[in-house]
Amino acid sequence: MDKKYQVFISSTYIDLKEARRKVLETILDLQQFPAGMEVFPAGDDDQWTHIRSVIDKSDYYVLILGHRYGSLAPDGIGYTEKEYDYAREKGIPVLAFIRDRDVATQTFERESSAEIQEKLDKFVDKAKANKLCRFWSNPEDLANKVSTSLATSFSTHPRVGWVRGDQAASPKVAEELAVLNKENRALQAELEQFKSQANKGPLFEVKLNDKESIELVYKKDLRLHSIPIPREVMMPDIPDHLLEFVTGDDIVNFNASIEKDTEKIEKYNKELKLNGAVDLMGLDIAVSLYNKGEAKGNGIYVDIEFPDSVLVLEGVKEDFPYPSKPAVTENPWMKAERLYQKKINGDLGAGGVASLLNNWPHVSGFIEPNNRLNSKLLKGLSRSNQNLISWLDDNIITIRCKELLHTRYRDCVEDYILVPKEPGECEIKVSIICEEYTKKDEIIIPLIIREE
Repeated sequence: MDKKYQVFISSTYIDLKEARRKVLETILDLQQFPAGMEVFPAGDDDQWTHIRSVIDKSDYYVLILGHRYGSLAPDGIGYTEKEYDYAREKGIPVLAFIRDRDVATQTFERESSAEIQEKLDKFVDKAKANKLCRFWSNPEDLANKVSTSLATSFSTHPRVGWVRGDQAASPKVAEELAVLNKENRALQAELEQFKSQANKGPLFEVKLNDKESIELVYKKDLRLHSIPIPREVMMPDIPDHLLEFVTGDDIVNFNASIEKDTEKIEKYNKELKLNGAVDLMGLDIAVSLYNKGEAKGNGIYVDIEFPDSVLVLEGVKEDFPYPSKPAVTENPWMKAERLYQKKINGDLGAGGVASLLNNWPHVSGFIEPNNRLNSKLLKGLSRSNQNLISWLDDNIITIRCKELLHTRYRDCVEDYILVPKEPGECEIKVSIICEEYTKKDEIIIPLIIREE
């Protein structure tokens, strides 16, 4: 009887995407059925229930451990570790493959939280205790070890497996086998499409600042010198020693102007906060589009969607405008205090207090000097005929490129700034479509925001 086995692949995703693809391809080459997150339905209401049902139907369990612990279930345990524990609980043969702990890793391939790292270390120790545990250094090394380990397990620990419908005693088995065959065909088709696209057509990649991931620093306290909101002043509030410097008209005019001045001040403080965030936390971003395929791409559109934890602005930090301080009505109490200090220091000069009161302006303020050059003015050329242009809309940068030869790249002329709004780890989602693609290609760029 020709028996096929279902092999469940368990791992984190973003950091081990290539490793998973290699293992999936290896299992298909062994003419067995791979199962894992690739075949999970989108938007499943009870993810853990579905995962358990797939593990229940699997004959072998392959664990791939890198340097990330992965997303947490509601109970605080990572989904990958829960899958591992459940497979062992069900008595399913577990083959653990742990990435060498001393290999060089990129930022998005390792944990930044000490608490999560501790969970990962304990999980690694648990997996090491497994009899069928091996270490790997790169995806090719992993694929070879998975192939030999599975072949050995098929021989030494044979499982129930799956057989053709005409050889099975139960119609239910035939139905389940048909589902697995369908999933297998879909995976094979997707794999072939990936190979075809990578080898024969254009293959695009988007990089920000020519890096695989982006890191920002979030500062909770920017220590900005904002203007306080004015409050109503009454004559009884004025200390006796200042009364000679204050008139009733001063107080009436000041109180009448509070509403309009408050609008000006709130607008200024908001602009000051944005300017401070750009200056102290912002990161200039250069966007580049690469064609790493073997053919020219035409009619290329790219959407770079940033998470809510960052704000995307047009321009560069150096040219970002500093807000001008608003002209507002002088607080009569503060004015009187200054006049009093001048009087006791003998600085009133001829005419004394009456002269100062008559010539003191009712409205004061100043314009913050701004000598920064605006780089956009220096560019000054129409971009309507450029091969590549980009624009920003609702935290999404869109790129349009008429054509891009293989092995070539282009940089966006437009400048952008990333400003963190809160700390955390998230993703920048990139989708690419061109005339040669049958569907959108999606890329994930890890975004790490550290709190200082």
